[in-house]
Amino acid sequence: MSIQIFEEYFALFGVPRQLIIDRGTSLTSNEFNQFVVGKGMKHILNTVATPLANGQIERYNKTLVESLASANHGHSENEWDTVLFKVQWSLNNTINKGFGKTPAETLFGVVTTGSCDDVINNVVAESQQLKNRDEIRNEVEQRISSEQLKQKDRYDKTRKEATQYKILRILFV
Repeated sequence: MSIQIFEEYFALFGVPRQLIIDRGTSLTSNEFNQFVVGKGMKHILNTVATPLANGQIERYNKTLVESLASANHGHSENEWDTVLFKVQWSLNNTINKGFGKTPAETLFGVVTTGSCDDVINNVVAESQQLKNRDEIRNEVEQRISSEQLKQKDRYDKTRKEATQYKILRILFV
């Protein structure tokens, strides 16, 4: 099952250079390993029971689960897959605070439209000039660097300076 899902994804977006995954049994099988090697990818497995090893995806999974729960509110738990496309579209087309663009715009270089789009978004999209994808990605890269510096500054405000020790010479007689 995992291989089929990856095949469909790769058919749409291409094969990545590396694949960072957890140690689920379907992702560590000999068959899956042969699949990854056959695609020419580097296969990286996270450390067992260490969610911080892949903090970005863990944070994104939290957002995904909360979004699915909200979108599926009032329906049976086993119907979550019927709202998945709406959640996916929303996450792909919500402006990211860190880099000021939507993930879809960053990936494809255009503002996407779809069934979840509203009239206001259409008017705004029509009034904007489309930039080429490289310009968008350069802007995103600059925004990410700027946000990283801001986060570092916030983090450093709560840190104390390291204690400086004097080196003493001990002479042995």
